[in-house]
Amino acid sequence: MVMARLLSNKNGNSMLLADFLKNTANRTPSKCALIFDNSKFLYKDLDGISDQIARSLIKIGIKRGDRVALFLKNCPELVFSYYACFKIGAIAVPLNYRYKGPELEYAVSHCGAKILIVHDELFPEYASVRKNLEAIEKCYLVGVNNNSADISDFSDLLEETDSDAPLPIVEKSDPAVILYTSRTTAKPKGVVHTHYSLMHTVINQATTLQINSNDISLIALPICHINHTFACGVRCHT
Repeated sequence: MVMARLLSNKNGNSMLLADFLKNTANRTPSKCALIFDNSKFLYKDLDGISDQIARSLIKIGIKRGDRVALFLKNCPELVFSYYACFKIGAIAVPLNYRYKGPELEYAVSHCGAKILIVHDELFPEYASVRKNLEAIEKCYLVGVNNNSADISDFSDLLEETDSDAPLPIVEKSDPAVILYTSRTTAKPKGVVHTHYSLMHTVINQATTLQINSNDISLIALPICHINHTFACGVRCHT
């Protein structure tokens, strides 16, 4: 079957989204992977930057199964962080950027996140409930630094680390992402996707829409929404 071949490498081992990114970067390193405003990132950039963030997360103690909350509007840092989490087995938790303080507090507490990566313009919502989120060990700010001594710049995650250190082995059954529902009748529920279910959904979407490596996909809606979370994976799969 075509899908079986897509999900396995030449040795018959299952391939995950991080594997597809690595393979695509090796095969077409100078092909454009991401365009944001006036910036372009090649596949080798996307792979290299996410590798660096992955190793930095390991350096600060993030392990397989730990939750990393992403309170960001659409931006390259959100895509980088997704793949960094995938590479080390951490669970990415993208949060609706429209959340107000109490909603943010609920989701972050509910998922048990240890790290929060937040946009500078969304930081006031975090600041309003920060005292109640004692489980957050580290907060990284994307954008203008607010000069708080205990808040780190996202650029800190891009500093050089030991590039030869092996990344953890991630199993296809490991949780990859927690997506929160829109809370139409009750509090939001965290929906867990494993690496395998995420990979299957990406392949199904690419196959149904007949997307190939020459296509350019516009991501107009928030990446924290389920459809566009998968869209980030489709580009590396094709």
